[in-house]
Amino acid sequence: PVTAVGRLFSAIITYAAIIAGVMLGAVAADALGMRQLDLAKAPTPPTLPLLVLCLLVAAAVVCGAIVQQVAPRHLLVTAGIAVIGYLIVTAYVSVSGPSPRLAPALAAVAMGLLARWIGLRIGTTALVLAVPAIVILLPGLAIFRSMYSMALDPDSLTGGLAGMFTAFTIIMGIAAGVALGDTLARPFTRDWNAGVRRRIRRR
Repeated sequence: PVTAVGRLFSAIITYAAIIAGVMLGAVAADALGMRQLDLAKAPTPPTLPLLVLCLLVAAAVVCGAIVQQVAPRHLLVTAGIAVIGYLIVTAYVSVSGPSPRLAPALAAVAMGLLARWIGLRIGTTALVLAVPAIVILLPGLAIFRSMYSMALDPDSLTGGLAGMFTAFTIIMGIAAGVALGDTLARPFTRDWNAGVRRRIRRR
């Protein structure tokens, strides 16, 4: 719990620094007479082909995994798990409509299950594959928009706090989904776990 709280505080400080930097850039652009951008406005849905979006997801996850020092032999597997999660979110949204809370959680269950099942097959832990892969599910833009709107307009404090609460709800759903997927995969990987423990004891 102490480590988790420390990481959460570090993430909040990082987000605050990002917001401050973006606002500084917006103020500088306004002073230079450049066209103003409404950074708090909701983004439009992507219009690129699905294949291109999947390639972009894979590239983003690979870059993030490299930053997190994931072994090179695990990069493609991590990217594949992330693409599967993205396809699940896309399919759910296309069938049931936008659901900011449920779609990422369902995708996280599948990603957690795959991370454990594949991880034991290739000799690594599930977290090594799951943590970089779930980055695509995190509501970073929602948090940014909420914090930006609160910093820009004090009257929108209530709406910004509501957006932050929704974003943290999504994050908790993703974490719970990965844990649930890992648990669901255990009955199918019991023999592999025994083999891994035997190899560890021999070492």
